[in-house]
Amino acid sequence: MADRKLLANRTAVSTVDRAMTICGGASFSTRHPLSRLYRDARAGGFTQPFGSLDGYPFIGRAALGLGPFTQ
Repeated sequence: MADRKLLANRTAVSTVDRAMTICGGASFSTRHPLSRLYRDARAGGFTQPFGSLDGYPFIGRAALGLGPFTQ
């Protein structure tokens, strides 16, 4: 599950970043929909169930066949 969230977060950030580049400076206005989407996409990296600091070790242990919650 954490690997899918990581992929979704990275894709969302990349997509909104490209849209903002195309739109230009107007996208930074608080009234512009891309401004909210950018904030929301960036927040995905540190919200539950896993932020990147917790998600990377979890994914690594799972990929190695180790228990995901063991140290």
